[in-house]
Amino acid sequence: MRRQLRQSGLLPSRSSIHEKNAKNHDASDENDDDVTWLKNSVDFWTDVMTRWDATYHKRAPFRNLSIIEYMRTFPSLQDKKGYTLIQKDFNQLYPHLELKMYTNFDSFARKILAYAKSLNKKDVTEYIQIFENELNEDSYNCHVLFLLPMLLKPIVIKKKGTGVWKPSRVEITEGFICHVKIAGEIKPSLERRRSKLATYGLTLQPTPILVGEDFASLEKCYVAVDDVFYEVPTPLKAVDVAFSIIHALNACYPSEAEQVWLIIQRYK
Repeated sequence: MRRQLRQSGLLPSRSSIHEKNAKNHDASDENDDDVTWLKNSVDFWTDVMTRWDATYHKRAPFRNLSIIEYMRTFPSLQDKKGYTLIQKDFNQLYPHLELKMYTNFDSFARKILAYAKSLNKKDVTEYIQIFENELNEDSYNCHVLFLLPMLLKPIVIKKKGTGVWKPSRVEITEGFICHVKIAGEIKPSLERRRSKLATYGLTLQPTPILVGEDFASLEKCYVAVDDVFYEVPTPLKAVDVAFSIIHALNACYPSEAEQVWLIIQRYK
């Protein structure tokens, strides 16, 4: 299956985006006045953005912290607009990728659907019949995104001292993007995942969350990062923001959904 995906141009090699695109920078003084200000201030968002841009290189050593530690170090990241700061860093690291999630998605979707049709798998064939209907933009994009886990074979995750985990398709999907019908289901859903991951020595990674009865009537889109929830306008933006956070902060893809995120990486 992995060979077929690569031959179809849907899956990249193991080389990470960091290996292909990262640039090395010298670490600057961590006690810089602007860095200190950002560690202690969240007011005056214009000042936050100006100082954030000015300290891009000076904050480099902090990007080796865990996501949670990094967000606690810079409290402005816990603001509802905090994700825009991380995206600024991502765009500095990979300026050629800034809009690719959006400009490439139509081409990406066509390739995904063509590949899905070629598989001749009953569940996939039944699922893609939805594309014969008239779908609004968000619904179309969501159905493409939720199709991705169906194209992959189950994986086995082995962690020393924690046993073996063979994630179900539902678990793989939730490791990539989570859909709940009402907002009250968000925290219980994430807590269940957090507990399951802890069993295998894993942690919850940034997660796109969609809220609504169905994809045609979504009410809210979020990206969950620990206990912080960033509201974003569209499902595609939620995936883009989660992707940016993972790469800008040198984090890992969720183990259970790594192959899905690698497909997204191929088109980012």
